[in-house]
Amino acid sequence: MKRNGVTAEEVERAKRKILAGRVRSLERTSARADLLNEYEMFLGNPGYLPRDIARYRAVTPQAVQAFAKKWLPDDRRIELTVVPAAAQGRKEASR
Repeated sequence: MKRNGVTAEEVERAKRKILAGRVRSLERTSARADLLNEYEMFLGNPGYLPRDIARYRAVTPQAVQAFAKKWLPDDRRIELTVVPAAAQGRKEASR
């Protein structure tokens, strides 16, 4: 990402996924209330949703690459290995 960046298609796909998730999450009344409360608590503006959506829509491939270069140092990383629970159970049973 830092060296080659991301494509416009990758950025658009990510934006669609994030925005669709946000909209879907607002189908429940309690979720809408929670979001309004979060915006009020952390930003002092319960009507921040349009600006929040605009933030995501404004992301470009260049912005992603600039973020990666600034905030993802070459000398630090986390490696994570995920073992599905079913596979893990089989391993323990075979011991």
